[in-house]
Amino acid sequence: MKSYFLGFLGLLISLILICIVSRFLYLKKEKSTKRKIIIYSIVGSCLVIIYVIIGTLYFKQEVDRDSIFNTILFSLMLTPLFEELFYRRIILQHFLNLKKKKIRLKDILVIIGIGFSLIIPTFIFNYLGLLGSYSIKSLGIIAISLIIPLGVIWFYGKFKSKLANHFILVVLVIFQGFVFAFGHGEYAGYGQLVLGLITIILYINSKSIVPSLVSHYVWNVIVFLNNFR
Repeated sequence: MKSYFLGFLGLLISLILICIVSRFLYLKKEKSTKRKIIIYSIVGSCLVIIYVIIGTLYFKQEVDRDSIFNTILFSLMLTPLFEELFYRRIILQHFLNLKKKKIRLKDILVIIGIGFSLIIPTFIFNYLGLLGSYSIKSLGIIAISLIIPLGVIWFYGKFKSKLANHFILVVLVIFQGFVFAFGHGEYAGYGQLVLGLITIILYINSKSIVPSLVSHYVWNVIVFLNNFR
């Protein structure tokens, strides 16, 4: 129970802290279509199923054998929704909108605020001795994963070209994938990184959070069935 509950509680604390700085975030939504949302939801689900099959054959995944109730409540119902809203809709969309404007000091302060929002819950739980095995290395990688995209956007923002925009997008995808993966702390692994990359690409191409949400739930259901079969 503790691992699931503390992980979800940490996510909630991060979301609350993010809400404090949300007035400074640039979260302008792009228009999508129902057809595009449905197509990318199906494509994303298929990609997840294919990767799980490959991962089952070639990677040994650590299993956190908690009660079925806790797994269903946190892993299958609550966490995917909050993670997609948090990592995709808030953090990624913030960076996507930043690359369309001139970077100012306020933007840097907002990024610092996001970084602290991500790592403060972990420091609290470590200080209380509740997550002693949490990898401190994860916090450093999260910090780097937030700082580097900002620097790239600022530098390449001076060059208005399609190549620069594509380069910025690639950097955002890769590093935001690392933020998602290492945001899982001691449970970070190949699975979270690949899932993060898949859902990021789905979000950017569909211009909707629905396909990434659907794919994330499909992933968690498959992992759940595999762990408790």
